[in-house]
Amino acid sequence: MQQFLKSHPSEFFIVKIQADNGMESQQNWTKLLGKVLSLPKYKGLFVESWHPDITVGEMRGKILWLSRYDLRPYNPSFHYPVAYCDWPDEDPDVDEQIHPEQQRSCAIYNMEDPSIKATLYKQDYYKTTSEKRMATKIATVLDMMKSAREATASNENIWIVNHCSAYTEVSARGYITNASNLHPKVIENLLANEGTVGIMPIDMSCHDYVHCIINGGTPYTSDYLYGFYPRSQSLTNLLVMSNKNFFK
Repeated sequence: MQQFLKSHPSEFFIVKIQADNGMESQQNWTKLLGKVLSLPKYKGLFVESWHPDITVGEMRGKILWLSRYDLRPYNPSFHYPVAYCDWPDEDPDVDEQIHPEQQRSCAIYNMEDPSIKATLYKQDYYKTTSEKRMATKIATVLDMMKSAREATASNENIWIVNHCSAYTEVSARGYITNASNLHPKVIENLLANEGTVGIMPIDMSCHDYVHCIINGGTPYTSDYLYGFYPRSQSLTNLLVMSNKNFFK
């Protein structure tokens, strides 16, 4: 990333930190992270002091570290540049329903000074393992896009993280299948509406068409190589176009 930013100084990265298997053994990891991020060779590479109204211009050429949880309980002495969120889980196996009020009652904090914070709208319904769940995912993504446009129009300091990413099964094909169902709907919405839509993590961002190997069959037969159309490159380009008028 450092080399990429040197070559493309107008770009920036937002890197999300999370622990998929719990934080029980993460104390050593957070200490190591603190040491790595404070190395002299990375000086000036990170967004040092996040604030709610930070602009794209302030982040160009830098990396913003965004944690899904407060790291201080695991390493109270750290002083590295990370913003953190309160990020309730949205596991359809626990609750298939979407709760818009919970999605819109989160916050993002400056970890050096948690009194510096912004409202966070986040959508991360991540298992589209049935037709019903796929329909729910599409509806909540589009609804969050609408909320993002409204927040921009009102000029409020609201951060929006709206995940397109999800899976129909835990495999590459599962992510591609989700993208093939969802991305065309998002593209349709972007073409029909103006306004910035916040941060939208997506899968397969370099591909509009993907061959995926499935079990059975023989090479080059239709039951061996299956074609998907996630339209991810088209979606990436549209997101850039829809947001660039708001970049400062």
